Amino acid sequence: MQDKVCNKLSCILFKWDVWELIDAGLNHLLLAHRRKFEGERKVLAVSSTKTMSEGLSKRNVSSPPAKPDEGSQVPNKTLPTKKGCYLIEIAVILFFPSLVLQQLLTNFYFKSRLTEEFGGGRTLSKISACDNVNKSSPEYLFQQKIQQNLSSWQIYFLFAEAMIGMFVGLIIGPVTDHLGRKTGITLSLFGSTLKFLSYVLTIKWKLPLWVIIAGSACHGLTGGPGALISSSSSYIADITSPGPGRTFRLSFSLSSASAIAGILAYFYGHIIHVYGHLYAASLLLILNIIDLVFVIFVLTESLPSGGLKEKRDFSLSQIFSPILLYVTDTKKKRRLPLLVLLTIFFLSNSTTIARITFLNLYLINSPLCLNAISMGMFVTITSVGLSFVTLPILKFCQYFLSDTLSIILNLLSAIVGNFLLSNATTSSQVYTAMAVGCGINVSPVMTEGAMSLLVEGHEQGTLFASTSFVNMLAIVVYSIIYNSVYSATVTTNPGFIFQLIAAILVFAIFFQLFLSFVVRKKVNATKDQLPAEKLRTE
Repeated sequence: MQDKVCNKLSCILFKWDVWELIDAGLNHLLLAHRRKFEGERKVLAVSSTKTMSEGLSKRNVSSPPAKPDEGSQVPNKTLPTKKGCYLIEIAVILFFPSLVLQQLLTNFYFKSRLTEEFGGGRTLSKISACDNVNKSSPEYLFQQKIQQNLSSWQIYFLFAEAMIGMFVGLIIGPVTDHLGRKTGITLSLFGSTLKFLSYVLTIKWKLPLWVIIAGSACHGLTGGPGALISSSSSYIADITSPGPGRTFRLSFSLSSASAIAGILAYFYGHIIHVYGHLYAASLLLILNIIDLVFVIFVLTESLPSGGLKEKRDFSLSQIFSPILLYVTDTKKKRRLPLLVLLTIFFLSNSTTIARITFLNLYLINSPLCLNAISMGMFVTITSVGLSFVTLPILKFCQYFLSDTLSIILNLLSAIVGNFLLSNATTSSQVYTAMAVGCGINVSPVMTEGAMSLLVEGHEQGTLFASTSFVNMLAIVVYSIIYNSVYSATVTTNPGFIFQLIAAILVFAIFFQLFLSFVVRKKVNATKDQLPAEKLRTE
């Protein structure tokens, strides 16, 4: 049955490689502009391209196998050879709505329950509650109280899922290197299904909100969303070769999933506003069940039966391999670059997640006070816009800029965008700030792609398990620190949290500059040690 379904999907979707077509199309457009941009150096560019192609052809014919320690120069030996359905993007796309739309459901349902609990059923004046001038009105003060309590529940909610999932993810990553990537994806989806089942039961019978927290803890016990994202990233690393193509497909997978989830957000806001929270929660539960069925019965395992045979003797000591990856060094001296890149990933990813979370709280509060429909529209516009902008920005950076300059420029974009967001009081100002800060989505992807090039094929699962751990750690840190800051400043300066995010991103730029200095110093030292004749040959 699985083979028949896979063959049909292959006929429909795999007659041409979708990602290669998209990548080739963007490459063609950028190459044309690049040739114009280079102008008089066109002849030199052509000759160097010819020389490079001849060198590649010679290397393909007669070069000996690369040493195992050569990182990005080693071709991926785990590329699948059997036919099947390798559309991991479908699993990610089906999962992302529950990841993105869950925030809408949680904020509005928790706000409704807290309003009912603290308000005693009284009717509030929306005009007074959303008045940013009259901050002494009872309605305004009551809404700020709701915001503070909602922020506290955010801590419980995220802490239960992220704190547990952070450590479980360390185990799941190495396990997927030996048992297959579908193991991590399936476990995460099973936990997510239990979580949304707790939503449905709580809303249906008005159970205590702690039931949802318990459901989130169940998701954490199966690795949380980080386990699915890291296993999916490892899956893509298994079926792609090291290089820009891998980074592009990683970005394409997340961007397309975010865009589709963003489109659904508009309709999801209508469902919450018109049909209520129960229908909205049931929809996410159904999506998780469909995704779980797809992964178990349709998706093909990315690791071939003999691809990592010599690496599949699993031991408990290998659970600590994500930590040892940054402790032990290799002949290529990759430890320091990995540690610095991991720090940049932590800073950029934690601020990205924090901005999304607090932006939702900020927009449903004074002075904007968006309802579910308006919030759905906002999520749709920003998610789709950022998703479509991310890929061209990524390709432009790969063609015209170095990795260091690309990451720095995208971090600067995020810094300026957050400063603008901290002072936004109208919808147009919020959209402008989001457009200026669009680089915030590119930096984590480029950083993770750069880390992927430094490790071997059989270490991809371990690497993405470590980034998943850092991702969940970022959630734990911001759920404690950022929520405390937001609760303390929401009554006086609600936008202060975005200024704090911008300040933290400045440190990420310093780390990137430090890494660039270290790498350049290392390259110069290596050149100084080479014989003069070899340097002239190169």
